[in-house]
Amino acid sequence: KHLNLAQKHFDSSAVVPVYYLSFTICSISGGGIVYQDFWRFTPLTAFGFVSGCLLCFSGVYLITKRGTVAAGRGFSGGDGGDA
Repeated sequence: KHLNLAQKHFDSSAVVPVYYLSFTICSISGGGIVYQDFWRFTPLTAFGFVSGCLLCFSGVYLITKRGTVAAGRGFSGGDGGDA
């Protein structure tokens, strides 16, 4: 319901990554709480966990950013002609 409503107001190239990141954060948090994974973290494990999450989220951001830049230029290569 909310995903469809968001796609009515925003482009799917912005909605889908936000949905993906929200779902991932909720899944990681829920799993860490239910299975008590966070209580067993050492400082090195916590650093690796946070680094992995940030790397994943940065990749989604870069893919989304590159997609919107490419969409702004169009498929003609930016020369204005019909290819």
